[in-house]
Amino acid sequence: MSTDSAVATRPLLDDGLRLWHREEIEGEVDSLAAHLRAVGVRVLATSMDNTPAWIIADLAAAKAGIVHVPLPLFFAPDQVAHAVANAGVDGALMPAEFAGRWAAAPTELRSVAGQSLALSRLQGKASLMPVGTAKITFTSGTTGTPKGVCLSADAMRKGFPSVPSQHLLMMRSSDCSATGR
Repeated sequence: MSTDSAVATRPLLDDGLRLWHREEIEGEVDSLAAHLRAVGVRVLATSMDNTPAWIIADLAAAKAGIVHVPLPLFFAPDQVAHAVANAGVDGALMPAEFAGRWAAAPTELRSVAGQSLALSRLQGKASLMPVGTAKITFTSGTTGTPKGVCLSADAMRKGFPSVPSQHLLMMRSSDCSATGR
């Protein structure tokens, strides 16, 4: 088997429960991207754990040209409301058990990567953001309201030029100490 063949058949994702191959991931991404476009989502918030479904949602938003707003599960309701309003979110994807978060919003259940998710359609008003914004990440707002950072797809692809793309950059807590030691 050639090296290219071995790489092509190697699983891309292992979530501890199953192995995900390129074709499966691409099929899930294509399906969700097409659905998000069909229902007119412009800005998609996700509120879920780091699971294969989150990865699929992130890739589907990128494929569909939809701005993705990942919201941590630990955000308080007022933090979520602030981020959703400021980003102009008009679609929210979350585990089905959280579907009541927006009780008045039309909601449909979907299976994404084997996880039952709820897609709620919100009345988000278009928000001004830099041209090319692909993702908006929000701080937790520990010193005030959460602040959004707009990221372009190009900036995310480029990443950190001095760090090889196959490595994960991690910092020790001592690297960030207030004393500088």
